[in-house]
Amino acid sequence: MAEDLQGNLQNYKLQLQQVEAALTTDPTNEELLKLKVDLEEVIELTRDLIKTQLLELKAAENSAGGSKVEDVTTKLLAAEQPQEEEICTKRDWKVGDKCLAVWSEDGQ
Repeated sequence: MAEDLQGNLQNYKLQLQQVEAALTTDPTNEELLKLKVDLEEVIELTRDLIKTQLLELKAAENSAGGSKVEDVTTKLLAAEQPQEEEICTKRDWKVGDKCLAVWSEDGQ
């Protein structure tokens, strides 16, 4: 279940990046501003839900004497760390590479 939520979290973060990119060309767009706030809230709630589920799993394993406590702790910490695609790095583009960008002429 936490893995599904982590996938959702990554999708929400990608959507937020797209909204932020669109806001660079139209910073006063009310719909985009509301969408940004909503996505930030969903991201925070999803993070909290992931943490809660992992902590419950950790507590259940501790009470059962399970040996996967370290694995749960690792997952809990991973939920808080930025994923590789979130980290801005220089990229060497090649012909045919796909990208997502806002076109300055129409803001799309």
